Amino acid sequence: MVYKTRSIRSTVDIVGPEKILFGSDFPLLIYPHRYREKDFQTFITNIKENANLNEEEWSKVMRINAEKILNLRYN
Repeated sequence: MVYKTRSIRSTVDIVGPEKILFGSDFPLLIYPHRYREKDFQTFITNIKENANLNEEEWSKVMRINAEKILNLRYN
């Protein structure tokens, strides 16, 4: 991983969850020592379990902020 999972929590604390948009360079092989094939779900699970985001923060970072940028949400 380029960034440690705990850096996500720090970033949310500094700028707020409404200013973070999740992005990925999948299908990059993120865990080459553990898996021989690309596994995006392991990456997402690691973030969910270790970034210490509450449900509201998680929803904003992973979905709501993108919906706002794409004008899929109006508030």
